[in-house]
Order: sequence, then C-alpha cells, then structure tokens
Amino acid sequence: MAGTKVDFYVLSASDRRSRLTTVCRLVEKAYEQGLRVAVRTSAPIFAAEEVIQESAIEFEHEVEDTEEVVDKFKKFLDEVTPEDFAQGAG
Repeated sequence: MAGTKVDFYVLSASDRRSRLTTVCRLVEKAYEQGLRVAVRTSAPIFAAEEVIQESAIEFEHEVEDTEEVVDKFKKFLDEVTPEDFAQGAG
C-alpha cells in the first residue's frame, strides 16, 4: 500500500471568484489523476425541503455526550480484532 500524501492549500486571494476558481482547478486535477479529494469551505449548503425531509434521521433518544461517545469508540478500537469482523460473515 502506498503512503498517504496530504497537501494543504491556503488561498490568500481575497475575492471569492479567485478562490473558487483555484479550488475547482485543484479538484479537477485530482479527479483526473484518480485521487480522493476533500474540500472544506464555509459555504452554506442548500437543499430542497423535500430532500431534507426524505433523508432526515429522527432520534428517539437523547443525544449522547460527544466526549463520552469518543471515549467509547476509542475503547472499542483498543479491543477490536480483525477476527471480530469475520465472525459476522457467512
């Protein structure tokens, strides 16, 4: 397995159009090379109300404390083995 390469780009352009153009070019170049891309922006996400209603998940219980959830997950990772995943197969 090849090593993971992570590149960070901090765009100093102050105008929105220049920043978007640069990001689009980087994403397009990565896509053409078969690379995975994650882009984080402060742009709002818009969706039709129907899409939100169709994909919404309602919780029937209280949301757990984030720190508690992370601690439980870390404990799980410390204890899980590859064999645990094989047990459910078949």
